[in-house]
Amino acid sequence: MLREEGFAGSGRRFYKCTDPWIQIITVQGSRYGASFAVNLGLHFVSVRRTHLE
Repeated sequence: MLREEGFAGSGRRFYKCTDPWIQIITVQGSRYGASFAVNLGLHFVSVRRTHLE
């Protein structure tokens, strides 16, 4: 479903770059196995260029 919305990635991490934003979605499983959390992030593209590359 995320790929249909233009997200790239694999496993539990997906991202979508649309200037001026990078949208990040990760799925974090519980250590007990019964639940999970969905983490959402929104960063400026300039942060990626200076700190993530």
